[in-house]
Amino acid sequence: MRSIALMLTCTALVGCSGPDVTEVKITDNADMVLEKVFTVSLSEPAPLAIRCVRDDLDSEVHLVESTDEATEHVLHVQGLVADTSYTCDVAPIADRATPSQGAFETDSLPDEIPSATAVSNGEPGAAYTFVPHQLLATGETTIRLVLMDNEGEVRWYYPLPIEGYADMGAEYWGDGLFLWGGVSGSSAGEGVPHLVDVSHNQYYRADYENASDAYFHHMTEKQYDGTVVTLVEADAVSDGRWYYGFEVHQVDVDQDELVWSWGLQEGLDNGGPEVGDANWAGIMVDEAGQETMVISVCEGQGVVGVDMTTREVAWSLAGGWGSLELTEGDFPRIQHGLDIDGDRILLYDNGAVPTTRAVEYEIDAASGTATQTWSWTEDGFQEDWGWGDVDYLGDSRVVITKGHLPDWGGDGPSEVIEVDKSDGTVVWRLSFTDELDAIYSADRIEGCALFSETSRCSALADRLDELSSWF
Repeated sequence: MRSIALMLTCTALVGCSGPDVTEVKITDNADMVLEKVFTVSLSEPAPLAIRCVRDDLDSEVHLVESTDEATEHVLHVQGLVADTSYTCDVAPIADRATPSQGAFETDSLPDEIPSATAVSNGEPGAAYTFVPHQLLATGETTIRLVLMDNEGEVRWYYPLPIEGYADMGAEYWGDGLFLWGGVSGSSAGEGVPHLVDVSHNQYYRADYENASDAYFHHMTEKQYDGTVVTLVEADAVSDGRWYYGFEVHQVDVDQDELVWSWGLQEGLDNGGPEVGDANWAGIMVDEAGQETMVISVCEGQGVVGVDMTTREVAWSLAGGWGSLELTEGDFPRIQHGLDIDGDRILLYDNGAVPTTRAVEYEIDAASGTATQTWSWTEDGFQEDWGWGDVDYLGDSRVVITKGHLPDWGGDGPSEVIEVDKSDGTVVWRLSFTDELDAIYSADRIEGCALFSETSRCSALADRLDELSSWF
């Protein structure tokens, strides 16, 4: 525990009125060195603001605020940089209030936290990148979630409380919460959807009926309606043939309830295509509000659309067994990550020849056709059977996660690449340092959504200007 030395207080020798900062204590988050907890006492009830400036980069300013009229405040300064000193002002927001000033220094990161470098060729479409990380080639089964800024500096991390493999779902949920789940190779029930806050407190752990008996894998993802879609293992049999099958679970987090599910066995029983393992799923909604569960089946080298009302396979996109005619382009092969935007789907196509690619298709189920509308690749991009992901970012941007696995071929390192879909240019690239760094997916997060750092959020910078007279 550390205390800030008070620079000015109201005493018999100093004539002032209004709230006075009587004590400031700074404590570390025991689980993470990138957060400081300020406990502040005032002589009179008042709102409070804290401004912390990074000593070696004065453009980085953290602003946290409490609007409570209180004499005791607890505020968290988060998203800091390791091995870095900060100078802070603690200011009651009231007439003739007396501020206080002090400083702290953050500790070093744990050895297992990865490092990365970044290159920008334009204005990135987001401020932070969130990934599940693992040194998979070493046989490691521990996993950590890591969040970096656009310069590659680590701003947050969370060691998962379970073991398994990092081909899983991990994304920013909003409201200071991170969603994770679908951890392949984890024990029964352990890979259920979870929500954890920035301070590492568990906010939610799915416990819907039979969830504790299921083996989750590959993905857990928030949908447009606030529900979560995740995958579980479920064997299937048809005509004496055994399949390593799957079920798709849609979960209402607020009610902790399984609201919809569909599995390969049901598909086979109703004449659906004979496909195997699934690695991604998400809900497509048409203009009439009709929902289709879109499922990427990696080993089947295709994508299936299931009508969520009739529960029948409405369409399938694949070479050899798909129902849709591909009017232009090439079918996907051994694809992983999937994202949806209206009637378009985006895939990370591991098995594309001659190089791995990101590819987009427009689905016209009514006419029974699909059209390849966009693709992107680059020299040396080859990750056969590896990990990887691709997501829409908005404003014609696409985020591509090159999930490099050294033991499975391809050129490293793992990278997260932001591409302008309109012209194929790389706007921003994050490259991990170690050849063994394995990441499965990436979520890009805008600057005002997380932490309270003014250079990444113009609204927060404006608020700092409003408060400047108090500091």
